[in-house]
Amino acid sequence: MAALAVTGILKRARWVILPVAALLAWLVIRQAATDAFWAGPYDAHLLHNFQLPPFGQLNPSFLIYLGFAFTLGAAIELYKERIPVSDPLGVAALGVLLGSLHYGYLFTVGIPAFAYALVWLAIRLPAAFRRIGAKHDYSYGIYIYGFLVQQTLALLGYTRWGLAAYLALTFLITLLLAMASWHLVERPAMQLKDVKPGNSRGGPKKAQTLQRSQPEPTTQPAENMPVGTAQR
Repeated sequence: MAALAVTGILKRARWVILPVAALLAWLVIRQAATDAFWAGPYDAHLLHNFQLPPFGQLNPSFLIYLGFAFTLGAAIELYKERIPVSDPLGVAALGVLLGSLHYGYLFTVGIPAFAYALVWLAIRLPAAFRRIGAKHDYSYGIYIYGFLVQQTLALLGYTRWGLAAYLALTFLITLLLAMASWHLVERPAMQLKDVKPGNSRGGPKKAQTLQRSQPEPTTQPAENMPVGTAQR
């Protein structure tokens, strides 16, 4: 995705994300066809596990399943003006997701449903929810540090305290790391994203960019995805 963005391919030919998503979907569906209740990458035989010192055994099949989810989100972002914001479709997507968690095929039908439901909820939830992260956005830090903290605490044996205590400790440490990441790395870096020669502080261009990035309020159930709602 970084290579497609840096080379300008996504800007000139955004359709390239569609065959990538289709290829990953085909790999996922082909594997799922052999098992009625399928555990995803844990049951996959597409790529062989290998040892990577000092991390231990790695399962490269995760690249396919996580990549599939990622390309779905990328496709929603690139084609947001063509994707309707439909309340019936959003409710149906939530139903499909919950059904796949119980009956199986999470990665084949549940993940696509989750991709739509997540963006639909971000648009349709009450205004109070949109104030979360409006000033200090810790979401990316939570996203990148959460799994690392979970695995580290499990490795150190803190799961012996029970699930509730383990999850509470995980959230607390992850939030502290996310706050540090936002204030020390992410926000300073974002302030530099529009700096150009002769415009060391970004100037009016920065203000225009931030203004464009704010989603327009949506009131009709048949609207399309507004700009800026599917950036992650």
